[in-house]
Order: sequence, then structure tokens, then C-alpha cells
Amino acid sequence: MVSESEVPKVANPASGEMLPDSTFADPNSVIPTDTDTVAPTPSGPSPQEIERKLKVRYQEVRVQVEKDPAVRSLLDQAKTAKTFEDERAALREYYRLLFKKMKKVDKELTDRCDRMESAYIARLAQSRLEPTIPLNPPPTPVPLSN
Repeated sequence: MVSESEVPKVANPASGEMLPDSTFADPNSVIPTDTDTVAPTPSGPSPQEIERKLKVRYQEVRVQVEKDPAVRSLLDQAKTAKTFEDERAALREYYRLLFKKMKKVDKELTDRCDRMESAYIARLAQSRLEPTIPLNPPPTPVPLSN
């Protein structure tokens, strides 16, 4: 029988020999001491909360500015345009005016408004135009005689 003060030896199942005590973890090592400090929880709002509030504020300001008659008339002009180019031109002016007024209302949204404005205007660009094949080839220039 093993006494209480003696730690029983455990045999290695692969080799059958006894394992030393150093291979086992000290049970007292998992108990935190006074020198161990726990990281303090941040007292301010998290970055996700700040981003969520910024998105909400952006939407509130946008709805407020979209009620402006000048902004609304540019959007109506874009909706009733006869050609695609006229529609794109009206939408460009609409976005410029919309974001200009949004930046006036809330200065904190300036960075987000600048990014959104460039994204909306870039979306209006025609990047996949195919060349037009003329029905009649253009005339070849005739050299001038001296």
C-alpha cells in the first residue's frame, strides 16, 4: 500500500517503465497568484458599436438631406431623363449635392461621405464600352503636293 505523503508512480503504457514526477503538472500552478493580473475590460464602446452608431447616424442624415427640394429635384430629373447619359449626368450632380449637404449637417460623417460619394460616382462610369465599327471606312488622307 502507498502512503499518503508518497506520490504513486505511473507506468508508461508503451514501454512499461515508470514516468518521473516532472512529467506531471503541479496542481498548484493553475491557481492564480496575486502577481497574475487580469486584463481590464475596456470601459468605452467597442469598435463595432462605434461603427454601428456611425451607420445609423449616416442613414438619419441622408434621409434628412434627401427631403431637401433641390436634392429631390435632381433625383427626379435623373428618373425622367430621356437618355442614359443624361440620367448619369443628373445622378452625378445629385450625389455631389447630396453628400455636400450631408457633410454640412454632420462633420463627423465627412470621411464616410467622401468614400460613399466616390463609390457612387465610380459606379456611374461606363467602363465596358465596345468600339463602334463604322459602316464605311474613314477616308485616307492624301499627302499635300509641294
